[in-house]
Amino acid sequence: MGITSVSGSVYPVYSDVSGGVVNVKAGKYSSYALRVDSNLVSWGQNQAGQLGHSGTTNVFTPKVVDQTFGIGSFDAGDRHLAVIPEYEQSCSPSGITLTMDTVPDIILNVNGLVLSTTATGVSYQWYYNGSAIPGATGTSVTVAAWGTYYVVVTFANGCSGFSEEFEYGVGMDEYGISQLVLYPNPGRGEFTVMISGNKEAAEWRIINALGQTVTASAVEDNSSLFEVRGIQMAPGVYSIQVICRDGAVLTAKFTVTE
Repeated sequence: MGITSVSGSVYPVYSDVSGGVVNVKAGKYSSYALRVDSNLVSWGQNQAGQLGHSGTTNVFTPKVVDQTFGIGSFDAGDRHLAVIPEYEQSCSPSGITLTMDTVPDIILNVNGLVLSTTATGVSYQWYYNGSAIPGATGTSVTVAAWGTYYVVVTFANGCSGFSEEFEYGVGMDEYGISQLVLYPNPGRGEFTVMISGNKEAAEWRIINALGQTVTASAVEDNSSLFEVRGIQMAPGVYSIQVICRDGAVLTAKFTVTE
C-alpha cells in the first residue's frame, strides 16, 4: 500500500511518492508510479526482484527504481517490470546548407565500330544489352554484335553516371557504319540483302564453309537493296560477300535449311 504498515485497508490510503504522478501500474503484490520527473518508484513484494531495486528485499514505502535514464513508459506483471527509456527529441538548426555533388555529362562518341567517352572518371564499365562486358573497363570499346551499348563512369567524388545508349543495328546511317542485313535468315536460299551506311553494292558472291565460291553476280543499278533468288544450295552455313562501289567489302553469314 506504500505505507510503513503491512496491514490492509478498505479505505484509500495516501502513499508519498515525493512528487507528482503521471502514471501508475500494479503487479500481483507490487505497485509502481511514474513521477513527473521521469523517475519510477515502486513498493511491495520483491521475491523476483520485480521492484527494480538491485535486490529481492520487500519494500513497504515508495522507493525510486535503480536507473540511469528517464522512464518514458512502463508496464508490470506478476513478477516482472518492463520499462521504455525516455528519449529526448532534437531538431536540426535552421539555415542548413545542403551541398550536392553533380555528375558531369557523359558523352558517347562513335567512330565506326569504336565507342568512346571523354568523361574524366576514376573507373569505367561498358555494358551490352544491360550486362557488364568482362574486361571492358577503359574509355573505349569495340562493337562486336548487334545490341545496345552504354558506359557507366565513376567519378572522383564517388558519384556514378551513365551515357546515352547506342543501338547497333538500328539507324546505322546516322553514324556512318555499314551493315549487311539478310532476311529471312535462316531461310531456303532465297533472301533480300540490305546495306546501311550509305553504301551501294556493285557485286556479290556466296561462299560455302570450305571457302569456295558457290555463285556470284553483279548488282543492277548499284543498289543498296537487292534480292538473291533461284540458287540451289544444300542445307548448311554460308557467307555472302558484297563488294561495294567504293571498294568496301561487307560479309554476313546465313543458314540454309531444308
